[in-house]
Amino acid sequence: MAPRSYTGVVLMLSFLLTASQTSSVKCPSNIANCTCDSIKISCDLKGYITIPEIIVDDTLSIRDISISDNNLTEIKDDHFRNFMHINWISLRKNQISIISEDAFHHNAMLHTIYLSHNRLKSIPTELFQPLALLEDVYLQNNQLQVLESAHFHGLTNLKRVRLHDNQLTSIGSDAFISSVSLSELYLENNRLETPESNWLLHFDHTTSTNYELYMDDNPWSCDCRMKEFYDWAITKNWFIHASSRERVSIPKCHEPEQLRGKLLSSIDSPSQLKCSALNLTTRTKAYSVVEGHELKIPCAADGFPKPTVTVIDPSGNILISDAGQATFVLKSASAGDSGKYYCNASASGSVSGIISKAAVSITVTVQKNPSSVVSVVLLCLLATAVLMGAIVWYYKRYRPTLAYGRLPNDPQAADKNTAASYTTDNAGSMKVSISRTSGTTPYQSAITSHVSRGEDDEDDDITEYHKDTEFLV
Repeated sequence: MAPRSYTGVVLMLSFLLTASQTSSVKCPSNIANCTCDSIKISCDLKGYITIPEIIVDDTLSIRDISISDNNLTEIKDDHFRNFMHINWISLRKNQISIISEDAFHHNAMLHTIYLSHNRLKSIPTELFQPLALLEDVYLQNNQLQVLESAHFHGLTNLKRVRLHDNQLTSIGSDAFISSVSLSELYLENNRLETPESNWLLHFDHTTSTNYELYMDDNPWSCDCRMKEFYDWAITKNWFIHASSRERVSIPKCHEPEQLRGKLLSSIDSPSQLKCSALNLTTRTKAYSVVEGHELKIPCAADGFPKPTVTVIDPSGNILISDAGQATFVLKSASAGDSGKYYCNASASGSVSGIISKAAVSITVTVQKNPSSVVSVVLLCLLATAVLMGAIVWYYKRYRPTLAYGRLPNDPQAADKNTAASYTTDNAGSMKVSISRTSGTTPYQSAITSHVSRGEDDEDDDITEYHKDTEFLV
């Protein structure tokens, strides 16, 4: 009984010592709503949109930092500069889309990084390079599309890499060539088509029970590009017996149709892994369209693996790209859309002896719309009519003034002693009364001449006078 009592006392003392070392302490004022102890700072679920400046008395003692479940969007190179001895960092479940290449270059002691559940479409190739002790990298549930061999180069202590639930179409063939301790690799639910044997090269050094490999839910294409991987993997026990193993899933064929749903390990012979030459099926090489109308430019190709087809405009811009077939639609063609377009097709990968690229030029001619010509003519006629109307209006409006301009400018100045009054009787005739106090003037002579004419001419003269002097009435 005594030995057991001493053992219990030792365990209790050990527990109390650990508890005292990790006891809760007061956080710095600028992160007062976080939780802190002597070795860890936790700022989860605090609504941060930027990483707060963390100032503590003893940065060397901090081992863990967690700023998860916030709204962070960017990680800069100075955010963790002062924490040179941290081992573990969690930035999961944020909205991070940008991360500096030097974000962790001051944290050489890091062995675990959580960057999962963010919005990363890419990461810098040098992000993990100084981290020689790195063991665990969690990058699942992002939007990553490509990872190069350089991303994990030299990480000899790497054990666990989780890349599932991204949009990966390519991983460098030597991405894990340095990772001799790799025992967990999660690749499921991406867009990978062809696996590389080098990814799993070091799985040979593991036992049959201590590794995890998930490769399902990818559009694996069981064609001639898969032969190298098949020839290598078919000699491995873990691959052959994967269907009976938990925590292991191997490629399942998505293409071609006759092999769809079949495990790669169940294929009888590599001769079933075939490719066929790319064949560009687009035949029409010229299109003519009336200005303002719609035009469809199709681009199609077949072959296996299924080629990617692309329509390119005369300026070299990619208009549309898709697998097998793509159609670009000009909604309302204009003269500027005329020119030479290209339909390009290419099969992913390079297979010896198999045509993998092809292209055809397509000439597009946009013709003038006849209705638009008629519209221009009508518009010109309308403009002419408006101009003529303006001229007529101007002539009618200002002609009386011009006619009046032919009379003496100031009759009173010509003869201050002459006054003429004009009255019209009921019969329409005009009576003229003249008072004269001095010699005859030219204006007075004109009036006298009018009075002396006969009655027959008087009406005509009055009418003509009224036309010339309408504006005075």
